[in-house]
Amino acid sequence: MDRADYDKLDAVNWSKLKLLARSPAHYRNALLEPREDTDFLRLGRAVHAAVFEPETFEARFVRFGGKVRRGHEWDDFAEQAAALDRTILTADQWADATVLADAVRLHPVAGPLVRGGRPEHTLTWTHKVEPHDHLPGYAIACKGRVDYLRPDCIVDLKTTRDASPDAFGRQMFNLLGHGQAAWYRDGEGHALPFFFVAVEKAPPYAVQVYEVGADLLDMGRELYRDLLGRLHACRADDSWPGYAEGIAPLEFPRWAFPFDDDISDLGLDFGAEGAAQ
Repeated sequence: MDRADYDKLDAVNWSKLKLLARSPAHYRNALLEPREDTDFLRLGRAVHAAVFEPETFEARFVRFGGKVRRGHEWDDFAEQAAALDRTILTADQWADATVLADAVRLHPVAGPLVRGGRPEHTLTWTHKVEPHDHLPGYAIACKGRVDYLRPDCIVDLKTTRDASPDAFGRQMFNLLGHGQAAWYRDGEGHALPFFFVAVEKAPPYAVQVYEVGADLLDMGRELYRDLLGRLHACRADDSWPGYAEGIAPLEFPRWAFPFDDDISDLGLDFGAEGAAQ
């Protein structure tokens, strides 16, 4: 199924559902406002094509060698590209896509994972919740578009500034990567291992493969099920609120505060009123 047909499917996908973790208003806005095609998105599509479908890359993308994307030269080039249904990349974007693809495909662990499978594979399923505790059940149509589906695993490609374990772990936590992994894995239905292939966007273009373990998959499953439950409630009430109503207290995350031992090390003495003496 091509991307246009996938987008027409009347079902919930992860990229929009995860916005509900921020607020229902952000989810609703994503449904109503078409997503702008940016340089970031175009480069992402180019890297994915170069990694997973290198034989189709030059048929889908074209390189613009001009210095600026305006004027008669650009207008003529854009018109020709549109007639051929090709996405335009700058010379730098073209170079970035090819060098990142080479880094992944030549990697001893990542390389074999991006061969022998199906790229951009569409999944469809229905998430059902049975009635319980006097609450009615519900069913929500779901969909997903897997980067690469092999007979023995699911592969998702991520470009990143830092593919090291600590940095990439933080990035995936912030991006709810565990929810994405559980969403695709459960939608595929065969409990396949799920791998993130992370490739850095700058030299030396380091590559690291990460497997999402059972504990994180369980957390991700709990997350997406909770979000689907919230979505059902929002649909039922036709209510799409933003953040908390009224005035909310300003709070810092726990990691922003020093531990008790750290406070002692600083030599600070806090009086009864909590002020440093």
